[in-house]
Amino acid sequence: MGQPQNISLAVARAQYSSFDWTANMTDDSRSRRTSPLATYDDYLKLRDQAEVVIDSRATFPDQVFRNPGRFFLTQYRSIVTPSAWGLIRGLAQLHGDAEVYWLVLEPQNEEYYLPKLGAPMAFAVAASADENDFAERLEYEPSTEWGDAIMFTSDRSAIFGPSGRRGIVANYRPDVAVVWVEEASPAVLAWQRSLDPNWSTSQALQVASMDFVGGVPRSYSIPFLRNYPTAS
Repeated sequence: MGQPQNISLAVARAQYSSFDWTANMTDDSRSRRTSPLATYDDYLKLRDQAEVVIDSRATFPDQVFRNPGRFFLTQYRSIVTPSAWGLIRGLAQLHGDAEVYWLVLEPQNEEYYLPKLGAPMAFAVAASADENDFAERLEYEPSTEWGDAIMFTSDRSAIFGPSGRRGIVANYRPDVAVVWVEEASPAVLAWQRSLDPNWSTSQALQVASMDFVGGVPRSYSIPFLRNYPTAS
């Protein structure tokens, strides 16, 4: 199996902006487009595009985003929930993205979802969709495998779009999600104010401390402070 390809942002925008996510669907899957299970070929294409924005091999406290920009910090459970759809699609629309892409990074698709479910956990949903459409994807469970919904199994997810100008990495442990934007326009800063919680870097580290015995070690706190500075 090949490793993710690092493709340029210009190539990614051209290659994926018109990608038809339903082209390879069976008639049955077309009638219920709520499943987050992708074909393997579609998953590889999505994974390659994710690599334009996110270094899928990197984990906190290291830098997981490939490009400079602004960071906002919130809670994992404020993102990986149906009620977050207004926030997620709002950020997409501010960047001209007609779709939201979601890719589960951990557990790794090749090691967990593919052997267990026969397909990777990755999906695209229109930014114009309603909360129910989004919720059905997060809560979808194959009829033979209860408990494998993204909401229950995703330890780390990447959320991004065709523009390559915004992204979210939501991490279950520690309970932190980092939002990256290429440019913090006034509209994006107004969007930030709707984050709940809307943490400073030090506040995010306080939350992370719950996952460490005796507090956050300097080997974690120093690179996290350096890599994810906030204006608050």
